[in-house]
Amino acid sequence: MEFEPTFNPDKREKKEKGETEKDKNPENKNEIKEGDPKIEALEKANLSSETKRDILLILLEEKSVTRIGGAIDLESKSEKAEKRRQRIEHEIKEIKKVIKELDLPSEVMETQVKKEDKQTGRRVDILIGKNQESIERIKEINKNPTKTENEREAGKLYGYPPTAVETYAKRGGLIDPEKDKEILREKEAGLENFVNFRLSKEHLEEEIEFIKKHKELIKEASPQIYKELKENN
Repeated sequence: MEFEPTFNPDKREKKEKGETEKDKNPENKNEIKEGDPKIEALEKANLSSETKRDILLILLEEKSVTRIGGAIDLESKSEKAEKRRQRIEHEIKEIKKVIKELDLPSEVMETQVKKEDKQTGRRVDILIGKNQESIERIKEINKNPTKTENEREAGKLYGYPPTAVETYAKRGGLIDPEKDKEILREKEAGLENFVNFRLSKEHLEEEIEFIKKHKELIKEASPQIYKELKENN
């Protein structure tokens, strides 16, 4: 870990001008920008645009943690099931490689998928956090995930808008996932690729603005990842 030097002429100059880092960045967000080595490493990674999006939002401190993965069918011998298994395992392998370069903490979790007490599959997920505390907190929440207070905290850690988190916690009116994409596509082509949460009926317009904000942050930090997402139809 690098510590700030005792004497920092730039900081002193700002102090004399009456300008502090907090004044310049009131939310104390990480000011990672286009051309940063971490962003360049993420851009080069052999990952889906959605995975790059979620990791970038962690680097931008718009999310504290993200969970990436999926279920693998152990019974099916179909080509589709095999391709899905390969895709998930490849994605996890590539994620582990790139987050090492990004110096982000992570943890792989495997759970059994059962049907009538027989294991029919397994779910493989990787948790990626801006710090280890975020990962540990999500793991603790997952022990009792349906508890309302835990749902609210998990939603906040995953970087979802408060309106969507509250609607979900109260079992309110959430829009069907398939309709989500259609609604966003009608608003703006490609906008559906910037969402990673369920939209609520009551706060739809507010949440669309939230998605647009993330879209602009991604565009500013990485025009390449932004382009990949826009063209991912």
